[in-house]
Amino acid sequence: MSNHNSLWHGDCLEKVFDQATGRQLYQVTLLDDYSRGYVFCDLFDHIDQRTTIAASCGGIRQWQMIPKYDRTDACGSLFATIDYV
Repeated sequence: MSNHNSLWHGDCLEKVFDQATGRQLYQVTLLDDYSRGYVFCDLFDHIDQRTTIAASCGGIRQWQMIPKYDRTDACGSLFATIDYV
């Protein structure tokens, strides 16, 4: 994509552990594909389709911008392509 906020690219890291409980957590990150800057990053105790929506909404609220596209790689059940246009 050729400009900021044309495409947000999501990724999930599955190797995060809560030191207090020992439970596995999932780091979900959205990056602006043009600038490679983070638009969203948070930890979740589980992932599903709602996680993708929560991450997208979090980035939109934080930056007051709506990307043209939002692409999230396969990560367990976390997979989506959102076309905002």
